[in-house]
Parts: sequence; structure tokens; C-alpha cells
Amino acid sequence: MAFELLRLDILNNKHMFTTPPFSGPPLRGTETDKANTLLISRIATLGLFRHDTIGYTGPLSRHLLAYHQLTAAVRGAQRDLLEMHACNMLLSGAVSRDVPPKQLTDLGASLPFVREPDLGLSLVVKSYLDELSNDAGRRSDIRKWFNHAVDINGDLEKAWKMWSAVSHYSTILIPAAAEASGGAGRLHITSACSVVGSEILQLLFNDSVLTTSNRSTWVSKQQTAAS
Repeated sequence: MAFELLRLDILNNKHMFTTPPFSGPPLRGTETDKANTLLISRIATLGLFRHDTIGYTGPLSRHLLAYHQLTAAVRGAQRDLLEMHACNMLLSGAVSRDVPPKQLTDLGASLPFVREPDLGLSLVVKSYLDELSNDAGRRSDIRKWFNHAVDINGDLEKAWKMWSAVSHYSTILIPAAAEASGGAGRLHITSACSVVGSEILQLLFNDSVLTTSNRSTWVSKQQTAAS
């Protein structure tokens, strides 16, 4: 998800929504602090916030809610891509027609991108970093704002790991893609991402499901189309 958002140039620290009406962007610290808070909060949208099952209680942000809708749309598109690959495999004969219906149902449930991005963790991260940018004597304990959170510290630690992973691999993937494509880095990443669905489905459809005669032909077609 993160690299697809990067490819679409919407995983960034730009102010994509006007204020008002989209209130609730980072407010404290220097402009650099605010930009960094915004970027890390957007990455945290891809994580999961653990909360008691009573409905969300805590701060809100229309700015992050608008961004959440963008990530939800990208998630839906990625899910549709995988389902189309699965349908192609079934209709083209790359999958055995003797598969029990229960196995196909389990396969559909096991495909990724089922869960919508979670706004809760993004709000926790934004609140924490906003307070961290405040004067030391005026900082508030954000735990008081999220009364029904299961583990604020654990969720924040998860968000830092997500930031570290995305930051690390983006510095490797994007320059390598630009070099391999002669400067057209985004186009190269597009070609690489377009075969993700087929690669995942090859892992999910085991050898007893994929027909031997059609497996290699189907995979070759997907790779040729991507290139």
C-alpha cells in the first residue's frame, strides 16, 4: 500500500486539503516539524489502532479523514486488481475446475487488502507528535485523550516501525527504479507493481489447484503484459 501511494505521489507531506473546511492538520512546531508530523501521520493510516469495542473516542481531524478516504480508494483498487487476476486464472483454465467451492471461498477470504485503512492510529501519531513539538512545560499526556485505547505505547511503537520500514525501502526502491528505467522511475515502479497480483495469487493457489500445463503460460502472459 505504501509504495502504491508513493507511485501515485500522494504519500507526501504536502498540504493537499484546504483549511478550512479540512481542519485538523498539524499545528505545533516549525513548518518542518508540521510537515514531518503530517507525513508520519499519513503513513500511520496504514496501521491498526487497538481500541475497546465501544466506538472510537478521541480527537478528530478532517484533514486526516480526507486523506484516509484517498488511501481507502487505493486499497479498493488494489483489492479489485487481485480479484481480477483471480478471475482471469479461473476463466483461462490456469486453475483446476475440480477445486471444491469451500477452497475457493477460503482463497477469496485470504486475499490481502480486505481491511480498510485505519484512521485511529494516524490520529494517535498526529496528537503525539504535535505535543512533542510543544514547549516541554506545556505538553499534555495524550493517553487522557484516548480513554479506551488498548495500548497507546505499543501502537506508537508500531507506527515508528512502519515509518522506519517505508523510509528505508523507499530510499532503495525509487533510485533503483529510476536508474533501471533511464530516469522514468515512476513508470518502472508501475510495471513492477502490475505483477504483484499474479505473484500473490501464485502463492495462494497451491500446486494442487494450478494446472501444470497452464501455470507457466499464464504467468508468462502476466509478466509480458506488465513489461
